[in-house]
Amino acid sequence: MVMKKSKHHSLCDIVDFHFNTMRWKHKKFYTITREEDNYFLQKISVKTMAPIQGECDVAGIRYGKHKRYGVLIEVKCSDSAKGYKKAVHQLAKDKEYYKQLYKLDRVFCLYAYGNMKDKSWSEINYKWIPDRVINKMLIR
Repeated sequence: MVMKKSKHHSLCDIVDFHFNTMRWKHKKFYTITREEDNYFLQKISVKTMAPIQGECDVAGIRYGKHKRYGVLIEVKCSDSAKGYKKAVHQLAKDKEYYKQLYKLDRVFCLYAYGNMKDKSWSEINYKWIPDRVINKMLIR
């Protein structure tokens, strides 16, 4: 029996496809791409007294000659104020985790969302989230 993918998984596949098809001088631009990766931060939650858990929808890492760059993308099915706020909070956790794990010099955070009226689940929009917005988020 074939399981039907959800809209979220289909949008994550599109973003992952974009990472894997980016080329620079006949080489893949991003050396490591991860899709829907679960992790635990080394911080303890003040509410639950347990390690803080996170999940990055799509992450791409690029090792340059002198610096390491990361692109983190949080995917939501549609664009809403609540979804944007959740994405920013998740990206703040993702940025901290991936910066420590891969010793990244710079991390770029993107919010991706699908079109509500698109029934084929193939349209995706990207919105860059500035560092000043990400750095304001409290992770607890």
